[in-house]
Amino acid sequence: MATISRDDYNHFQVLYRDALGRAIAARQAGDGEAEQKALKEARSWRRRFRNRRVEAPEQRAERLAHEQAERDASEKLRARRAMQHTERAEELANQRAAQVERWKSERDKLVVRAVVSGGLPELGKRR
Repeated sequence: MATISRDDYNHFQVLYRDALGRAIAARQAGDGEAEQKALKEARSWRRRFRNRRVEAPEQRAERLAHEQAERDASEKLRARRAMQHTERAEELANQRAAQVERWKSERDKLVVRAVVSGGLPELGKRR
């Protein structure tokens, strides 16, 4: 629900009551066209401010401060999650690099063992 200040609401009330007063005066004067025009204006003011919640200036300041605190908290949470995501990605990359190094050393050991035992005569050839 939208909120408006007390001053805006008071201004709306003045405009609405003015339009209704003109409609009543036009009815008493017998001017149907002016009456309909004033009633239409009054309805438009009523429609424009139909679902508005009126709040005092201190309520508005409190609500805005609360919304800002919520935005700050969500931004901190978002930053912390991004940092955790980055740390996890670095950790996984380091684990992968360590595993690749272990595979390379195991492969080198197997190649040396095979060469020593004479099992790889085509060592210099590429497949």
